[in-house]
Amino acid sequence: MVSESLNKEMQNILSHLNIPLTISWTPNSDKPIHGEIKHDFLYVYDEKQNDALATFMHETIEFKLQEMTKVYRELVNCLISGYERLAYQEKERFIAFVPKFLEAQNLKDKASE
Repeated sequence: MVSESLNKEMQNILSHLNIPLTISWTPNSDKPIHGEIKHDFLYVYDEKQNDALATFMHETIEFKLQEMTKVYRELVNCLISGYERLAYQEKERFIAFVPKFLEAQNLKDKASE
């Protein structure tokens, strides 16, 4: 049976830490994972209270780490986007070059006839 007091305790911890998640302790031994964060909910699937609390702590720390690494993910995504723009510009220059190259080749062939 799910302990409402532990559920409330975990929610109070999240609130105290200003973490915008809602706890949902829903024991489910069929799940291949202990917990996860989805759509502003922190789901804990462990059946035992001690395990549930350990999973809660793990997921909370992971959530905070993701906040810390967000700036690096954004930086990497900006770099990728910038290089995609450069690659697109190079591709467009090459596409514009091909007809000129073919025209020059045709002129060379006509001149050698």
